[in-house]
Amino acid sequence: MTRKRLVSGVVILIKLCISAALLYWITRQIEFRQLGQFVRENTGTVILVLGFALLLWAVEFLRFLILCRQGGLTQPIQQILRVFFVGFSLRFVLPGSQGEIGKMLFIRGEPSRRVAVYVIEKVSFVFAVLFSVGLLGWIVFPDYVWLEILLLALLIAGLFLWKPLAQWNFVKKYLSEKLRRRRVFLLQLGFSFVHIAIVVLQYWVFLRIFDIGLLEMGSIVSLVLAAILIPISFAGLGVRESVAFTLLQQYGVTADVGIGVPLLVFAVNVVLPALIGVVIFLSQRMKTEGRSEFPEDEQEYTSLEETLLKL
Repeated sequence: MTRKRLVSGVVILIKLCISAALLYWITRQIEFRQLGQFVRENTGTVILVLGFALLLWAVEFLRFLILCRQGGLTQPIQQILRVFFVGFSLRFVLPGSQGEIGKMLFIRGEPSRRVAVYVIEKVSFVFAVLFSVGLLGWIVFPDYVWLEILLLALLIAGLFLWKPLAQWNFVKKYLSEKLRRRRVFLLQLGFSFVHIAIVVLQYWVFLRIFDIGLLEMGSIVSLVLAAILIPISFAGLGVRESVAFTLLQQYGVTADVGIGVPLLVFAVNVVLPALIGVVIFLSQRMKTEGRSEFPEDEQEYTSLEETLLKL
């Protein structure tokens, strides 16, 4: 056990060093005074991007609420909302935003159900990102279109594996009856695609002056989101900016803008709700929760929650 902890500690230390190196690279590439001037000169654009961020929060909270209810997790909407924001804060605890799984400790319910809800939430998002890469990646990398077609074929085939996989005894014990339905995963996929579309619009609003089309921006953002799935830095910091700038250079985007825009989008989409999560965590003195007091078939839901469960 001691050796396992030592290895885990070394891995985290390495990723800390990578994060520090990437942050140093950002500070060397970007002139923050010019970035501040860019923000002041584009106040209306920043407000519009912030509006998209609020819409993104609403979409992500709705998907989390629906998934919690489908997974048989019983706490009130207000508590789930608090947990939702705390989850953003926990993204900075471990590299690759892996610390976000800790938010499930603050929701009452069977441990297996809580893990299942988190896994479905993340797997559906990863699936949507990879599908977007397969669908739009050829715009940036036309030489690899055959690889993107293969990726799409594998992902589409994977959709048909959901039902037999959910009935597998090893998996079945972690999933409530509602979570075993294929439409649950398809609904989460829908939310994930909306998430990606909103982020594409945020980037496009900032960078439209460089004559970058929406499809081209969709390809770039999909590749950026795919890159930050690799857990080598905290909350994808540094990876996001370096990949975005590399892909945007061909459109004449300067370093200040190519690195600054991803930073600004990251700030409104992740850092701002993370700060809200810290305030909620400290003010509410949140504690970890245990098992549910009622079996799934004895839980009572509000009319809104009953409607959500029919989705």
